Amino acid sequence: MDTATSVRDLLFTLLLKVAVASSIAALLARWNTFRRVLFTEERDPDQKLKLMLFMTPPLIVGVTLRLVGYPYRFADLSLEGAFLMGLLGGRVVGPIGGAIITIPALISHEWLAMPAAFTVPTGRAHWETLLRARAIENLCYVVAPAQSGTHSSGRETYGDSLIVDYWGQVLSRLAKGTGVITADIDLAKEAETRARFPALDNRQLGLPNVAAVLT
Repeated sequence: MDTATSVRDLLFTLLLKVAVASSIAALLARWNTFRRVLFTEERDPDQKLKLMLFMTPPLIVGVTLRLVGYPYRFADLSLEGAFLMGLLGGRVVGPIGGAIITIPALISHEWLAMPAAFTVPTGRAHWETLLRARAIENLCYVVAPAQSGTHSSGRETYGDSLIVDYWGQVLSRLAKGTGVITADIDLAKEAETRARFPALDNRQLGLPNVAAVLT
């Protein structure tokens, strides 16, 4: 995909996001309760809760639509919605509402965040191996920030922050010290790989399923 096509694709997606946001706003504005909460200058905890309950369902639907397939990525307003809930509802409603609307993505294991503070001996022996194994078995990206350096107690942590793709390949690494690493995450290719290798369909979650397998 060339630069011009990528820019056009981004602009078209943003335009569709505006359309989706406008539709959600028009839908919510039909409820008198929502309008009263929205236009209240000082909101009590009960009103903040109502605000979250009104906004999270359509945002969850949007995240779910994006998970259905790449063409529906414009429906995901999770970032914008979490920011708006934080702006209107405060520092409690924002994070809680943001966490709730990402539940579909969490269930789908698009990517895993695995912060850790391994000691030097265990980090050297196991850290990268464990991360690549988690990425491969879940066919998902793994983002793993790791503490590095010597702490006040004298304990030394291994470091080696990594970003690993769904095939177990290390995309970016910060071995020691403080810094930022980035990598391109292609969710469309991840979904395509999962379709070709449907290993996740064979997961047995929960004790009843495990018992059934054992018997």
